[in-house]
Parts: sequence; C-alpha cells; structure tokens
Amino acid sequence: MFLEFRWELGQSDFPVWYYEFRIFRGSEMTPAAEIFAKKTSELTTSVIVPTDYFKDGETYIWSVVQISSGPVFSEKALHSFEVRKGD
Repeated sequence: MFLEFRWELGQSDFPVWYYEFRIFRGSEMTPAAEIFAKKTSELTTSVIVPTDYFKDGETYIWSVVQISSGPVFSEKALHSFEVRKGD
C-alpha cells in the first residue's frame, strides 16, 4: 500500500529547479526525525510513499520546498497527520 502526497506548482520569479519533499516522525523537523526525503523535478507535484514507512498511532509532518535558480528557496509548505491503520 502507498500514500500519495500532492501539492500545486509554486510561483517564482526565477526558473524552478526542483522540489524537496520530506517526512518527519513526531512534531520535530530535525534530521534525526526525518524518515523520508526525495527531490522531484520542477513539474512533479506528487510523491508516492509506501505505508511501511509509517507506524500506527504515530504523528508525522510532511513538507515541500521549491528550489529555484539563484538558488532561491520558497517558504516550507507543511502539514501534520496521524496514521491510523485498519485491521
């Protein structure tokens, strides 16, 4: 099974190079809490992650940052969620 995370293409005054997508376990966005990371192309607006990365009852944060030439980094777009696996 998989989860799909989606976002909209961002706006930039500079050419977009790529997006950095990350998932963190818990409420801290630290390197130690990071469980998944992926760079996507400038036109890719989703990432598919196997559910094996997630534990039942745990809270996670996912974030995406747009990287443009310069380099220029967008604000982090982020959202938290809790995993509830069914029987």
